[in-house]
Amino acid sequence: MLIKIVDDDQVFVKKIESMVYDGFKDIFLDYSIDCITSHFEDRYFEKGDIFFLDIDLKEKNGIKIAEKIRENNSNAIIIFVSAMNDMIFDSLIVQPFYFIRKDNFDRDMKIACTLIQKYINKNHKIITFDFNGKKNSYSIIRYHLFRIVFT
Repeated sequence: MLIKIVDDDQVFVKKIESMVYDGFKDIFLDYSIDCITSHFEDRYFEKGDIFFLDIDLKEKNGIKIAEKIRENNSNAIIIFVSAMNDMIFDSLIVQPFYFIRKDNFDRDMKIACTLIQKYINKNHKIITFDFNGKKNSYSIIRYHLFRIVFT
């Protein structure tokens, strides 16, 4: 599971990253977080499963970035994080999973984590293959395939 945090405010990125670690440790067995705070080039958005994306970036428009993400991965979970509460309706064009208001961050982030956990539980399937005595389990979440390693 690849989670990307995209915001030009490095202090706020750290806050999001900390809450993601705390909120997702009980949801996913294996995940990594990439933080993107500048040079918002398209290649950074080609891969990823969950995106925490600021709308008002100094260099780019977050909604335009979300459109690029959707082009590459229509199943990506996009969560906007913005101080611009009036952009909620404009963001609907890319069908975000949730919209976190920076001025209500703690509450909204907890809600987002709960919704993601419910979504995963509802759409989560595990397939186990036994090949020559070696078992491999894969978790399928809405057309995504994630490997789960059991010891």
